[in-house]
Amino acid sequence: MNIPSFHLLMPGQIPDGSPSEALFLANIDGNSCKSIADLYTSLSSKLCFPDYFGNNLDALYDILLDLSWIEQNKVILFIDHFETLLSANPEYLPGFLCVLRDACASKEESTHWEAKQLEIYIRPAESASCALDALDIPYDYLP
Repeated sequence: MNIPSFHLLMPGQIPDGSPSEALFLANIDGNSCKSIADLYTSLSSKLCFPDYFGNNLDALYDILLDLSWIEQNKVILFIDHFETLLSANPEYLPGFLCVLRDACASKEESTHWEAKQLEIYIRPAESASCALDALDIPYDYLP
């Protein structure tokens, strides 16, 4: 049985672990990422994307498969204030979530490169669960 790569958090909960030699934590604040342009800027900054990142969903998928510039083997993308994420461009939210899902799945199945473990933590859970359910993206709740 596969363990979901998406983990939902209740208000006040934080992801397990803190940045360390083994864990890279990138915090994305939905309040600062209401547009797709703001989301790409934030992801690029927080995940230290190379300059060649193309600011589109296909490029995001490709770059999430690489992440070779990050030294740690585990990468956590923590999305807070999910209810406001892409609120100015809601048509991009399903595509963004599917890119995250597909990147996580590709990393789990990888045998061709040194794939880093990618996990997605989202808070608050109640707003994220509806979006994930609509896309049939499996998730769990952090206890």
